[in-house]
Amino acid sequence: MKIAYVRSYTSTDYHNAKASSDAIGYGRTCSLVLERELGKLPSTELITVATPDDVSLERTSWNMRQIAQLIDVVKRDKIDAVFLFHSTTPDAAFVRRNLDEIGFQGALVGYTHGSHWDPSDTFRHDNHPKLKWEDLGLLLSMDRILLASEYIRTRIAASVQAEAVGALSEFLTNSRVVGIPIDIEGIDRNRELARSASPRLLFNHSFVSSKGADEFIDMLPVLLEQNKALSVDITRAPIPGSQTEGRLRTVCSKYGQRVRVHEGLDPSAYASLLWQCTHQVSTATHETFGVATAEAMAAGVACLVPDRAVYPELVGSSTKEAIYDPSFKLQRLTEWLAMDEATRRDIATRQYNSVRSRFNGRAVAAAVGEVIRECILT
Repeated sequence: MKIAYVRSYTSTDYHNAKASSDAIGYGRTCSLVLERELGKLPSTELITVATPDDVSLERTSWNMRQIAQLIDVVKRDKIDAVFLFHSTTPDAAFVRRNLDEIGFQGALVGYTHGSHWDPSDTFRHDNHPKLKWEDLGLLLSMDRILLASEYIRTRIAASVQAEAVGALSEFLTNSRVVGIPIDIEGIDRNRELARSASPRLLFNHSFVSSKGADEFIDMLPVLLEQNKALSVDITRAPIPGSQTEGRLRTVCSKYGQRVRVHEGLDPSAYASLLWQCTHQVSTATHETFGVATAEAMAAGVACLVPDRAVYPELVGSSTKEAIYDPSFKLQRLTEWLAMDEATRRDIATRQYNSVRSRFNGRAVAAAVGEVIRECILT
């Protein structure tokens, strides 16, 4: 089968035209891993649609260029399926319209990585409050909808059922859970020989409201006072001028180099940092898969996760002791940082093995390829 692979839009950071570290997960590392591994599947020819080179392009201009490139590929080659890594960039419904207009008879398959109508997805509610039906339209314009977890499939189904029963039936019929590949090769390529001997806490989530960065920042003074050996690494910078930035600046000014904010890390530097950290915590209220946490697990970091969103599914049965009740987050995180090294290493090893076996590129690509092949044959 011949697949046209359409990459996702990768935003720039807040300060210049570098690819944003906020987009490393879905937009860059995960997508490139899946692209590479899909191309290795038996009897599969993968044609990557050329991506606009200018990373400073705003989203609409980027999408228009990408769709134009896709149509050229479909016209030129005998494509069996078009694969979108993200249903909104480029817009799946607009892709469908353009494919229909040139008489494309193949399959349109793609991921959704979120939900406009799920109450926990505060970023979408805050920034795009009128787009919940547009988002549903994007999903139903595809022949198969890929999701990273059972959790998000269930959440979307419940939300759609409350609004449109007919749409629910179509969504359930066409959706498949396949996971998301993390860049294990890239993580291993940048492995550090020595992990920190003292506790080094990682926060590698974005600063959108649903990721709980403010909760994390509020806990830092207590944690740093309790454990004088503790240092903290934050991989992404908050939005300039925001209240969150001000609160973080206050903590940094008091504790100096014990709190390091890394801005604009490239994938290699990011992976290297993962190997140096010992502990990670997630405070999100909304998470469809948990790329940041999965990447930390794949680097041997012991990860503490809340008992909500996708996290219990991500951790699985391998380390149930790593799941906490958010009502007791400070207490549990204090205990997490205080556990002895043998216990930390045992938990980290189980998480390491679990995430690498389930979310490596080969396994996820095989699942995606099976869905595409099934769609072509029906």
